[in-house]
Amino acid sequence: MDLVDDLDIPPRDRNALLKAAGYPPLSGVGSMNDPILGTTIDLILAAQEPNPACAINNRWQVVARNGAFERLIAGVDRALLAPPMSLLRIMLHPAGLAPRIENLRDWKRALTHRAHRHYDLSRDPVLGGMLDELHTYPNHPSAGIDPHMPGVAVPLRLVTIDGTLSVINTTTTFAAAKDVTLSELFIETYFPIDETTATLLRAPVRPVVLPATTD
Repeated sequence: MDLVDDLDIPPRDRNALLKAAGYPPLSGVGSMNDPILGTTIDLILAAQEPNPACAINNRWQVVARNGAFERLIAGVDRALLAPPMSLLRIMLHPAGLAPRIENLRDWKRALTHRAHRHYDLSRDPVLGGMLDELHTYPNHPSAGIDPHMPGVAVPLRLVTIDGTLSVINTTTTFAAAKDVTLSELFIETYFPIDETTATLLRAPVRPVVLPATTD
């Protein structure tokens, strides 16, 4: 066990090693349907209001979100919101947020770099397939480098019907998680970096009216 601790092997892989050696697993495998786990995640997400927040698993699939997160995904093609909902697809797909992200090139680079680091640890084929899919997305004309905030962090600058949201995201993990499912969950929260954005986030979410389609 000292070796797996030194190598920082995730709980799921530790269980696999123990099973291969004929030992029982050390970590349980819960479910998002578990009332205690689900309630805990919901409480954490609700506490982030009015800031958008969501919980993602190690495949970058959105498993829970708060009401403020609806402001970010307003106008996204409904097909992208069907389960399993990929945060990478929502952010970077041409029918997602990509056309409205002012600093798309920087944001895409930061997001995919993080996702690749997760894949390097997990080698999960679903996440690997998602990363391959990202390479097929065309570059949007709005892609650019953000000149406003060099050297600090890469913000998300998203054009909405209420104005441009400028947010920076943080990722929260669960310390000392023994449950495999909990150890693979991440809370993504988007905090305002200017007063204009803070004011917009405190306002009620207005529904986006999509243009009608014709046959």
